[in-house]
Amino acid sequence: MKYNCPLCAADLKGIRLRKVPRPGEFKFLALRWHLECPHCLGELMLHAHPSESFYEWRASYSLSVLLVWAAHHWVTDYWVRWGIIIGAIFYPYVKVRCSLPKDWQRYAIWKEKFKK
Repeated sequence: MKYNCPLCAADLKGIRLRKVPRPGEFKFLALRWHLECPHCLGELMLHAHPSESFYEWRASYSLSVLLVWAAHHWVTDYWVRWGIIIGAIFYPYVKVRCSLPKDWQRYAIWKEKFKK
């Protein structure tokens, strides 16, 4: 995954970005926030991969629960059962991390999601 700023091409990996309210909004009661690049002060937004969506995680955890249930009811060996349970706990994280392409841009230029 690329962590470069799309505006100034500065490397943002490991840097905590500030959330800033949009111009004209209150500082404490803002309805719209954007991320701010510390180098160029450009407006950025998170560009999440489809595999990072809520439904993808939910499906992965449902499969994990099913694997744990199957291990509890059908597997009789103690260590194999624990291996399946530990694998089911880490499966969603590994699945999402391994499905992210290396050339995916983490940040995008901020744009209005809802236009009037």
